Amino acid sequence: MVIIMLLGCLFSSNNSNIRPVSTYSIVAYDENTGELGVAVQSHWFSVGSLVPWAKAGVGAVATQSFVKVEYGPEGLVAMEQGKPANLVLDELIKKDEGRAVRQVAMIDVKGNVAAHTGEKCIYAAGHFIGKNYAVQANLMEKETVWSAMADAFENTSGHISERMMASLEAAEDEGGDIRGKQSASMLVVSGEPTGIPWEDIVMDIRVDDHTEPLKELRRLIRIHKAYQHANMGDKFMEDKKIDEAMLQYEKATSLYPKNPELPYWSAVTLASTGNIDAALPIFLDVFSKSPKLKDLTPRLVISGLLPDNQELIERIMNVDVMKPTDRFYIELVNERNHEFEKDDMGDYHIKAGKTQRIFKLIGITDSQEMERIDWETKNAFSWNDGIHTSDYPILGSKTYTKNGVGETMIGIPPEMEGGAVTIYGFYFDQIDSLKIFVH
Repeated sequence: MVIIMLLGCLFSSNNSNIRPVSTYSIVAYDENTGELGVAVQSHWFSVGSLVPWAKAGVGAVATQSFVKVEYGPEGLVAMEQGKPANLVLDELIKKDEGRAVRQVAMIDVKGNVAAHTGEKCIYAAGHFIGKNYAVQANLMEKETVWSAMADAFENTSGHISERMMASLEAAEDEGGDIRGKQSASMLVVSGEPTGIPWEDIVMDIRVDDHTEPLKELRRLIRIHKAYQHANMGDKFMEDKKIDEAMLQYEKATSLYPKNPELPYWSAVTLASTGNIDAALPIFLDVFSKSPKLKDLTPRLVISGLLPDNQELIERIMNVDVMKPTDRFYIELVNERNHEFEKDDMGDYHIKAGKTQRIFKLIGITDSQEMERIDWETKNAFSWNDGIHTSDYPILGSKTYTKNGVGETMIGIPPEMEGGAVTIYGFYFDQIDSLKIFVH
């Protein structure tokens, strides 16, 4: 409040929107996808409601320090009219009596970039403009924050969200805001604008108040990606591309394994499209983690999400009382003719190579239903860089059987020479294991 009163004395205009949001941020453009993004972190509540602005096919803006929110919407309007980002920022700065305490960055869809750091922004404050991006910060612990952000963005590959996330993390690693941390936000808009605002948003994630806002932002981005994969799976299901859909559903579950609802809706989709055998193992796993989802299932008939088929519903509702009736065992298959033998005790002996050696692992049942096998390993070795691992070399933690056989792959790296690994296969309440010695 004292700061705002002082600003009122400094500037004669009535700036009712001035708020001391000291922070670090990045605006960026991906010339390959056309996507635009803004990412920000601050020791201020709900920074995502003030600083980031973007519109697909137009540009992106970050307005911070003693925020004048108008730079966001007014900047986008001017860029949409065809003005380049640097001209837009110059025009808005010139008519702002509070420009000395503003920090603003803009980028347009042509990659034009502009940034302004007022001479009265609180130390340490500054910005850096690179190709297709700008980073800016104020009230930082060190003057090296924005250069660290630039280096991280330029040296990180992948989606624009990953590159901007790396930039924010670099700022925090360099000391970040001298006061601490509180909120963060990531906004990305499409490179293929439809003109429909909600369809043009690729990602809009906000952490309004958190002790570790960047860690929480990264977690939420991972969950966001999980739902993107789930949505892609649904699209593949609509096109009756079952294998592609299952791959997307698997990716969604791996990104957010704590939420059984993601695989649940995958199973519902499979069951509703006539793929009940593929759905049942998923239902079984889901119901064991969340019994309430089992209670929900019959209600989906009335809503049209599951067929009005009593036999189908009974198979789903009784899935957790299914029991295997016959044998289950696992074997190692040497498809690539590596040096390999099996001794009288049933243990396998493999000669380590100069590179990783791949073997197939199969689980065999007498059931012709599609059913799930879970795989685990127990071993202990260290990579060449000293990093210790206890769960390598399994390459697929779960598989589904086809005609009684479930397959996965294992890799035996050179670092395992002189060691051993035990592999476990879990099928309903049955367990089988095998041991591999690496020579």
